[in-house]
Amino acid sequence: MYNKKNSLYDLQKLVFLLVLLMLSSCNSNQKEGSNTIDKSNLHHVDFLEMKVFLPDNYKKSSFEAYTEIIKNETDLDTLTNYELQRLNNLKQMDEGHELFIHDGDYLNTITFQSSPYFEFDKSAVSFYVNQLETMNFVEPRSRGIEFDRLESKFLKYGNSKIIKVKYLQSFGDKKRYLTQYIITYKLKTFGITITNLDGDDHKVILSNFKS
Repeated sequence: MYNKKNSLYDLQKLVFLLVLLMLSSCNSNQKEGSNTIDKSNLHHVDFLEMKVFLPDNYKKSSFEAYTEIIKNETDLDTLTNYELQRLNNLKQMDEGHELFIHDGDYLNTITFQSSPYFEFDKSAVSFYVNQLETMNFVEPRSRGIEFDRLESKFLKYGNSKIIKVKYLQSFGDKKRYLTQYIITYKLKTFGITITNLDGDDHKVILSNFKS
């Protein structure tokens, strides 16, 4: 069972990290895409101490480099400046983060976030969604950023327990899909946040944590 008292802080921290990552640039129209992946690449995630397969054409980057890309690729309007500040806040946090950016489109990202280990079950899903939507979406919505929830579910995948949430983020005519997996696997808990324009959940990543 999900121990709300002992795990509240850790789950709230992952909520906070998700919001920071969700608000980093939303500046392109939706593209056609596929939910199938033909190729994968092997990358080392340091804080997991393991190599994981990621979709093709993703390369490891840093928040400093990503910030510079956003500055160079977008107009520095009010929204962009707000997003850059949130990226800076994320960069200042001392938890482990590893960012991968698609070679062809910087708006397509995969980010791994470390967390203290905690157990959860399907009862944690509603708590997580409530925290996310009632506490952390208020400010961005006041700035015109909307979030339409598409999925929220609990998954058991081999030896892993997973919370999955997925949203469509919109700001005017700018749209982007946002998916987060919170995973407990072999006495480790971590988040994977996926942002892209075609709605691909990159479920192939979960195969890294099945056995």
